[in-house]
Amino acid sequence: MQPTSPSQPQPAAERPETSIPSLSDASNSLHQQALAGVHALDASLGRASDESSQRMAASLTQLARTQGLDRIDHVVLGLPTGQSPRPENIFVVQGALDDPGHLRAHINIEAALQQPVAESLRQIHQLDRQLAASPQQAEPALEEIQRRQMV
Repeated sequence: MQPTSPSQPQPAAERPETSIPSLSDASNSLHQQALAGVHALDASLGRASDESSQRMAASLTQLARTQGLDRIDHVVLGLPTGQSPRPENIFVVQGALDDPGHLRAHINIEAALQQPVAESLRQIHQLDRQLAASPQQAEPALEEIQRRQMV
C-alpha cells in the first residue's frame, strides 16, 4: 500500500470514522431552523456566530428531534436564576411564544456547548435510521437519548 499525501483523498477503507452522516429531510430541516435561531440569538446578543454556535445548533437539533418537535420556530434563552446571573438553559419552541399550546424543550447551555457537532449529528442519524425502520423500535432509543440528556 502506498502512502497518501494530505492533498490526495484517502480511499474509503482508510478514512478515519470522523465523517458526518447525512440526515433525514426532517432532521436536516430542524438543523437549518436551529442554525437560523442560534444565529439570530447571536446577533441579538451582539456576538458573531462561531464554532460554539455550530455546537449549540447541533445540540438543539438533537433535542428537538428526540422530543418529537416537527419544527423549531424560536430559540430562546432561559431566564437567569437566583443561583446564577446568567441563563442556565436554552429552549427550542414550536409554535407562537404567546400560544399556551406551543411545544418546547430545553437543555442546559453548558451541556449543549460541550457536545461535539459530529456526536450530535451521529445520534440524530441513528435516530433517523431507527425511525425509518420502525417508529415503535425508535421509542427505546428516544428514551435512552432523553435519559442521557437529563444527566
